[in-house]
Amino acid sequence: ESGFSFGRLADGFNRYFAVVTAGIAAISGFAFSIKNLITTQGELDDSLANIRKTTQMTADEVKQLNRDLGKIDTRTSRQDLREMAVVAGQLGIAKDDVFAFVSAVDKLNVALGDEIKGGAEEVSKTMGTLRNVLTDMKSSNIADDMLRIGNAINELGAAGFATAPVIADFSNRIGGIGIPLGLTSDEVLGLSATLQELNVSTERGGTAVIKILQKMTTNTDTFAKIAGMSVKDFTKLVNTDLFAAFTKVLE
Repeated sequence: ESGFSFGRLADGFNRYFAVVTAGIAAISGFAFSIKNLITTQGELDDSLANIRKTTQMTADEVKQLNRDLGKIDTRTSRQDLREMAVVAGQLGIAKDDVFAFVSAVDKLNVALGDEIKGGAEEVSKTMGTLRNVLTDMKSSNIADDMLRIGNAINELGAAGFATAPVIADFSNRIGGIGIPLGLTSDEVLGLSATLQELNVSTERGGTAVIKILQKMTTNTDTFAKIAGMSVKDFTKLVNTDLFAAFTKVLE
């Protein structure tokens, strides 16, 4: 008797099939890991290239920046931090200030990220653009600038019903004209929060405020009458305290 049986054959087949299946699974997992590694490396190369393109950094400077970003104690992914660096370049931030920009925006992303939709990249664009508009708050210390603006927006939100994205939108619209004419950043931010609480749309409200401010400085006779002041006194007020003149017109 050869000892052959279909039962033993089946047992052997099942045993070896399990071994082969495990081997195939291991190979498949290994292949997936390699593919994932290649994809991740490709994404890293792309993001580093984007940073280099927008910031004008050298290849070595970008690599060092990436290493520095990895040392930030944060929940934000490295990829998101690199996207912030790309935005820094788009906003014209000097390459020596890119790390400080990213570090500050990362803190703002934690504080405002739930309100400003679009992730870390959108927070970077929103707050970076706002810093460029609110020029009287702008200093050589970009991190302090960003955090001051973010804290101001946070405080306005906590004091009422205004939200970060709407305050930022209003401020960008009004500040671009209002700051050069004589408004301060605090006045722009406060006015923006007030307009939102009055349920005024950013487009209509921003346009209306800008038109009034512009006409106040060029058509002082008409607006002096609206404010109930002499032309001389109103003109002086416009030149020394534009916001006070604006509130007089609204009274």
